[in-house]
Amino acid sequence: GSAYMSSEEWRALLSKRKVENVCELREGRYNAVFHVVTAAEGAEQYYTLENNDARTETPEVARVLDEKTRTAWVGHPNLRVFDNSTNFEGKLR
Repeated sequence: GSAYMSSEEWRALLSKRKVENVCELREGRYNAVFHVVTAAEGAEQYYTLENNDARTETPEVARVLDEKTRTAWVGHPNLRVFDNSTNFEGKLR
């Protein structure tokens, strides 16, 4: 949604869908949001285009999109962000 379009496009989409309250859209639809930070942010040595055909972003672009996506969910009462300070098992704790 909002992370992948301009603010003008986002407002036009909200208007077209007759969404008056973005908070209700964001918080009323999902019980929780789990955001796993891109490896391009803090674990750059693991970020590669070689092992994922769907991944096309440079590390720089991946960081920008990651921040935009995370920002889109700020305000959700059950937003949980998992950074790269631990391994996968540590994230599960």
